Amino acid sequence: MTATSTHAPRATRPRRQEAPATPPDLRLVSPVRHVRRFGGLVVLGALGLLFGLVFLQVLLVQNQHHIDSLNARLGNEQATYQRLRLEVAEMEAPDRIVREATKLGLVEPPGAPVYLTPSAEDARALGLPAGSVDQMGESTSDWPRMKPYLQDRG
Repeated sequence: MTATSTHAPRATRPRRQEAPATPPDLRLVSPVRHVRRFGGLVVLGALGLLFGLVFLQVLLVQNQHHIDSLNARLGNEQATYQRLRLEVAEMEAPDRIVREATKLGLVEPPGAPVYLTPSAEDARALGLPAGSVDQMGESTSDWPRMKPYLQDRG
């Protein structure tokens, strides 16, 4: 079903444009004004850029000062570390230990050092397996197994 209009199309009347009572205030803008405005924006941009650069330079100088102070502190700590290492080395020196022991009244043993080995009874008391210590007090349990490896190292 098609819808058709039963009314005749309306005739559009041209609207009458009313003349403005006063003419609009139109005038030509001189190009100097645009140049001034653009120049002002360029100057403001340049000043902003300059201020930004100065700000970044200040940050760089502050950070460099901080790095310099950390480097100085690092040098001091390294010197302290070296001094303390030297002090520990001097304290561990055998001559100093002997000297301090002598001051405390200790004496060096006469002759060569004597090494003690446990007897068979001591081995049993310690819970070592039977036959692990021979008559001379030396351990014999692992010798046959380890001998080939130890002879090659000589």
